[in-house]
Amino acid sequence: TFLPRRPRPRERARFEAAISLLASVADHFGRSEEVVDVLAAGPDLYEVSTGRSLGTIDSVLDVLACLEPSPAPPFETIGPALFERLERLTTVVAVMLEWDGARESFLRRVRALGVAVRVLLVHEGETQRPWADVSGDIDVVRLTPAEVEARLAAEAAP
Repeated sequence: TFLPRRPRPRERARFEAAISLLASVADHFGRSEEVVDVLAAGPDLYEVSTGRSLGTIDSVLDVLACLEPSPAPPFETIGPALFERLERLTTVVAVMLEWDGARESFLRRVRALGVAVRVLLVHEGETQRPWADVSGDIDVVRLTPAEVEARLAAEAAP
């Protein structure tokens, strides 16, 4: 949820696209027999679970509706609480707004726990650090906000 203190409209659109993408991913996996834990990290850590009678997509959407951009990088402040939860998981699908050293380091720590990691990077143009150079142990897929919107519209079409 990290964005500059005064995000530009393009950055805000990227944030909204990332939230929509996260909702879609949670809905997709929540319809299966999988237990889905949504951990939304900002200045606070939000956690909601769905699947196998734990909750509904509505509870996920309620949490996501509360998310606002955070002007401070969250990894240092929420890291310990987040890693306690992450070590219990088998797979992490991380929706990221940027790719930089802090995010890569964080995800490498997650991967070192034995957790499979897939990153959905919502970004257009150059990132702070080249994401395409990441080794095969972390799978990164970059989508622009327009691509997210188009894919979600295609899913919703009858």
